[in-house]
Amino acid sequence: ERGRAMPAVALVEAYAEGPEFSVETFDDTVVGVVAKHLGRPPHFVETGHDFPAPDTPPDLAETALRAVQALGLGWGPAHTELRYGPDGPVVIEVNPRLAGGMIPALVGRAAGVDLVAATVARAVGDTPSPQPERRAHASIRFALADREGTVTAVGGLAEARGLPGVELAEITVAPGTALEITHSFRDRFGYAVATGPDAATAADRAERAAAQLHMTTR
Repeated sequence: ERGRAMPAVALVEAYAEGPEFSVETFDDTVVGVVAKHLGRPPHFVETGHDFPAPDTPPDLAETALRAVQALGLGWGPAHTELRYGPDGPVVIEVNPRLAGGMIPALVGRAAGVDLVAATVARAVGDTPSPQPERRAHASIRFALADREGTVTAVGGLAEARGLPGVELAEITVAPGTALEITHSFRDRFGYAVATGPDAATAADRAERAAAQLHMTTR
């Protein structure tokens, strides 16, 4: 996988049904819950995130914090992914690090919490307390490649950045880039981050902006 040899032994786990979330924690504090948008099975490529999650199931954050503590990972940032199934929350993975997928940027814009700065401060011996300072909403949507080939042109960035509420928009490939469909986060070629007064507005703005991003290949 990703150029590395696969082990000869496989761990088979039950499929967990239900919507997917991540819980962002710092030390022993829950910073917030992220709603995750996934692509089609069997790959479930993440296509976007909403922060804070508009509908957070009960005991989700508590379950994530207990998982972090059970593994002895209560130092600095942790990113715990869960699904909420018929029997409640199911832990998918616990990561003792900052989240990827631009989630720290969403947290910063929606809650006023700089998780990157807090992590650096923690690493040098300070005791930051990243508590939410405001209650706004932020979303990100990714533009995903649907074909392989060599990129010949990209566009739509100015249009995306000019839409209401758009905070960030980028295209992460350039003409000459060789694209290979991997059914993973590597298929993303751009993204848009937007904010709004409520979850639905932020999500709609991010979706509209990401839809402006395009590329051609040969």
